[in-house]
Amino acid sequence: MRDRYTRKDVEAQFERFVMAIGGRVARSYNDDGAYLLDHNSVYGGYNIVRLTGNAGGQTHVCGAMRRGPTAMIETLSFAIDAIEDRKRNISASIAGPVP
Repeated sequence: MRDRYTRKDVEAQFERFVMAIGGRVARSYNDDGAYLLDHNSVYGGYNIVRLTGNAGGQTHVCGAMRRGPTAMIETLSFAIDAIEDRKRNISASIAGPVP
């Protein structure tokens, strides 16, 4: 892995995460049920929120703590790997044992 990640790297990984969970990326702050990558360089990093309702409600998907680019990439990579492993296990159990 690289030592440093850019904002574009984090955004791309965020989009892969949203696709893996079957969600959608928010296009505005009132996009109910969609996911938003919240970035604030002043407070130090990224957070993922799910928008809830048109009044601006938010649920912090990864907890309230913000993460720097490397930590966010690692967090999202772990989540994507776990989701894909779960999907493989479900597919294998549906298919039954291999003869």
